[in-house]
Amino acid sequence: MYRTTYCEVSETDTIHIDKTAFVDTKGRERIFRGMSFVSEGDIRTFPREYNPEISDDMLREYSEKGFNLIRLAVVWDAVEHEMGRYDDEYISSIADIIRRCAKFNIYVYIVLYQRHYASFINGGVGAPLWATDTGNRTYMRVKYEASQLQYFFNPAVGNAFDNFWDNKKIAAKGLQDRYAEMLNHILPFFTNKRAFLGIDFMNEPFPGSSCLRIFRSAVSTGLKYLVDDEKIDTPTVVKNYFKGKNRYEIFKLVESEETFNKIVNSAGKITEEFDRTKYAPFFLKMAEDTAENVGNSFIFEENNYCSNIGMPGDLPETEYKNVVFAPNGFDLTSGTTADESTANNMRTDIIWKRHKETQDRLGCPVIVGAWGKHSGADRGLAHISHELDVFDSNKWSSAFFKYTPAIFKAPIADVLVRPYPVATAGTLDYFKYDAHCKIFEMQYSQKRSSEIETVIFLPCEPKDVETDVPYIIEGNYFKTVTSTGVHKIKIKF
Repeated sequence: MYRTTYCEVSETDTIHIDKTAFVDTKGRERIFRGMSFVSEGDIRTFPREYNPEISDDMLREYSEKGFNLIRLAVVWDAVEHEMGRYDDEYISSIADIIRRCAKFNIYVYIVLYQRHYASFINGGVGAPLWATDTGNRTYMRVKYEASQLQYFFNPAVGNAFDNFWDNKKIAAKGLQDRYAEMLNHILPFFTNKRAFLGIDFMNEPFPGSSCLRIFRSAVSTGLKYLVDDEKIDTPTVVKNYFKGKNRYEIFKLVESEETFNKIVNSAGKITEEFDRTKYAPFFLKMAEDTAENVGNSFIFEENNYCSNIGMPGDLPETEYKNVVFAPNGFDLTSGTTADESTANNMRTDIIWKRHKETQDRLGCPVIVGAWGKHSGADRGLAHISHELDVFDSNKWSSAFFKYTPAIFKAPIADVLVRPYPVATAGTLDYFKYDAHCKIFEMQYSQKRSSEIETVIFLPCEPKDVETDVPYIIEGNYFKTVTSTGVHKIKIKF
């Protein structure tokens, strides 16, 4: 059992890792529900101004809605805009957010956030200018409807990542070495905070210039199946994608499990090689270089960017016992104008199945690091609910992407705010929520009698409770103290 000593938050407890579960000092299995809080700064300014503004009122509402976890973005450019000069005011503002989270029973882990590698590309955020070696390629200021295409078609992005993975020297020191120095500077600001869970070394590690080969392989495989399908007017489909008004209708043709699997598997050798030869060495280097400052906190390991949509990865097992697998996963259409109407359960089921296989191989707990983006139309909301069902079936914690101050006034709130077992006295056998019938069920096995509470979050007052245990309801929480045995709880809303 691995222990982290900096997570005691008010009435909650220090959190441990026990195989694939989070367990507190009272022996209760824990589930975390959260969101990503991302402040990318004002892109109209240079240097960009980063002002993460999270008020106590926001945290109070967040906690009252049942959320007890924040995935909090930290930006390298904000920390070290000039080489070797750290903005301790910015870092302290992050530390203050973590400190205040403790008052509201909210745990926090930080993620070094990047998108398109650097903060000076339009729509991008991440590395400072001095840490961005594009190999003499200038950043094209191209506006793509899907921002992901900056990764694939902007050669400067690929080159910048290539140089980072190769630890190319900047002023006589490798980029990754400077990155580790930056991490070691910020960690002491956080590790003495009771709410701090740990650190994710990089959001969505991107394979670099090899991604163009990955993209070509996926597209050519998809087109092959379109051409071979006589029922599809391939020329019209392709023409609509590039010039039509309904360009993302093409994704409705990728709703066969066999076709989707063949598309995402087509570049598997490239993505797996990246994990083995580039990403894994980086992760292990960061773990080793920051071990003293990480202390007993957790280190979060994401999948590579391409595995977000189901492409194979090959993260290795490590000797570290404080690892949390923090996979990201998004449907093909996430981030496009078509995502609300084309969200597909089959495609994301394949993504989460692959991440479950990785968890089983690594033997560690999971907090899904980023997921969602389908938050408007009915089909999108049903898709979000389905993904939560998958997480529940795997007993996974998660952090929806992403929090906005108005999120609890939006339709997505009715989907995200749902019952779950916050703390279970013993082993949580299973839990599930039928959103259509509004019925929550769970079962847990308790090996010893104790005065320890099992706690379930309730989104509203229940209409009926079926259980073999005595209980009370305090505010939005169902609480019970039980003896040894197997216990079942069924709550109808």
